[in-house]
Amino acid sequence: MPPADDSLRSTFPIPDSKIKARKWKIALGSPITWAPYLPVVGAFAFLDIGAGWFAALAAAVTVGIGWYWKGHGQKLESKLLEEVIAESNDKQDKHLIDVALELSAKGHGKYADTMVSFVEKKQQIESAIHGDGDGLTSPKKEVESLTDAVAFGVADQLERLANFDDRLNKSPVPLTVEQRKNIEEARQSVAEQVHSAWNTLEDTWQNLGRLLNPSGGLVDEDATHLELDRAINRLRREQDIAKRVSDRMSQEWSETFGDFESDLSAPIENSQPMGESEKN
Repeated sequence: MPPADDSLRSTFPIPDSKIKARKWKIALGSPITWAPYLPVVGAFAFLDIGAGWFAALAAAVTVGIGWYWKGHGQKLESKLLEEVIAESNDKQDKHLIDVALELSAKGHGKYADTMVSFVEKKQQIESAIHGDGDGLTSPKKEVESLTDAVAFGVADQLERLANFDDRLNKSPVPLTVEQRKNIEEARQSVAEQVHSAWNTLEDTWQNLGRLLNPSGGLVDEDATHLELDRAINRLRREQDIAKRVSDRMSQEWSETFGDFESDLSAPIENSQPMGESEKN
């Protein structure tokens, strides 16, 4: 199978002209665009309103239609962008599955299964990226573009592995010792690269939330709790004081009070409230 061209290998960037062309096609074909003109044409044809009134009514209708599409244009563009992305991903997946089918037909079922696994992981990542309802962001574009690059790069390398195997095991021309060694070394290197690619995609899936939102969603959230912070700091001070007292007493009187340190570490009933030790 010939290698995929660059336009198929990555969904992004999507040309603005592609979205605008679809937008105009939908707008011009929509009844919302042409239906309001029917009463104007009817009034001119059957009520004999005159050219001036006809032009004024037509202009008013045009302005109204323009305002409508201006208000709904962004929503339509977002919907069209989703459609273009979905179409691109479908074409990519079809090509990659075709690669898997060709590998299987040539007797390389193991490589075909590997290709299918990469396609499934690619679909899993893309489904999560576009299914959260937060729109398309730069991190999402970056992650998807890199996922595409990994999947198509693996497809290329799996075809190379199949070719290496065929040359090693099915070639009618005998290989020299040096040729076989070179092919086996290249095969091992490619196999390690495919394995590394899988680990990278798996890590991407496991850390997808962090990749898409490094701040963890707390950019605009107030995570402070003054009362809790004061209590934590107070407890830390009390623990530091108790540790210093325990260390000092253990060092100064260890010979006389050999078990004193262990006694200090045990719970003491009816002890003084926190802070009293610091005063004393």
